[in-house]
Amino acid sequence: MKRIQKKMKGFSLVEVLLSMVVLTVGLLPILSSMNKGLNASFGSRDMIVASELSQEGIELVKNVKDNGILAGNKTLDFLVTAGQHVCRIDYTASELNCATASYDLTGTPLGHSGASGKFKRRIFVNYESTKQTADCVSAVSWGTYVPTMGDVRSNCNSASSCTYVETTLTPWE
Repeated sequence: MKRIQKKMKGFSLVEVLLSMVVLTVGLLPILSSMNKGLNASFGSRDMIVASELSQEGIELVKNVKDNGILAGNKTLDFLVTAGQHVCRIDYTASELNCATASYDLTGTPLGHSGASGKFKRRIFVNYESTKQTADCVSAVSWGTYVPTMGDVRSNCNSASSCTYVETTLTPWE
């Protein structure tokens, strides 16, 4: 009987290495785009949380105003004295913690419920006692930029990791 030798077939080391290089080059752009998408998703999440925290700041100021008016204060004088102020408030506060425009309130960062976190909220109040109106801006930042009363409307944006909400308070009539 004759032996029939079968020729063994397989991949050489060069072919295996070449296929690994091709596979790696093909996967790198996919992994890079996944990383960019994930970073964009985290940035969007931060913007949404910051927007809600800044809206919460305005709602808290309105709550302090409404409670003061219900307590018999018919003007906004109880809120802050006339002039420009930088204020801080959290969800447990019954009054604004305000100071003059030069007071720095970078202070304790906010979490989702007011606890420590990466978000910082500053509330700017410009109260005109003659008009009985208070312009309020609630700004939340989560990067290196710290908004000031003078530049919050022009520099507080997604590029600087900041967002703000503003309103004008008037007393009840």
